[in-house]
Amino acid sequence: MRGNMSRQEFLNALQGSLTGRVNSSQIADNINYYEDYINTQVRMGKSEEEVIAGLGDPRLIAKSIIEASKHADARAESRESYGGEEENVYTSGYDGYHNSAYGRSQRRGMPVWLIVLLVILAVLLAVSMIFSVFIFLAPILIPIAFICLFLRLAGRQR
Repeated sequence: MRGNMSRQEFLNALQGSLTGRVNSSQIADNINYYEDYINTQVRMGKSEEEVIAGLGDPRLIAKSIIEASKHADARAESRESYGGEEENVYTSGYDGYHNSAYGRSQRRGMPVWLIVLLVILAVLLAVSMIFSVFIFLAPILIPIAFICLFLRLAGRQR
């Protein structure tokens, strides 16, 4: 891919890379998506060149879309063989399924590291709460415990 690709060159390269590898409605959906995305970013003040450079190589984007399409087709065939319904899969970018700037597919949802961090924070919060309750009650409970121990020992001495 050469540098400073124009919007039309980017869209033509994406379309050319998708043609014959996914159905025409997927091609149209993805071309429309990227055209809208570029337009939106330009309206927000970015230059067209900056937006297109941020998207990356249209051939890598096409490869991700093709792979996602293959996986969707395989899931649909598997579901049909078990009598299930076909899943509706959206394959174009920046919605959590497809990150075109890196050419990788992703699942929707929270990242694993964020879930782990939240669990660790919850455990630390629970431990600190238990510890703070102990610190608060210690000046009361420790003397009571000593008095009970003293009374028990005094009762055995008689």
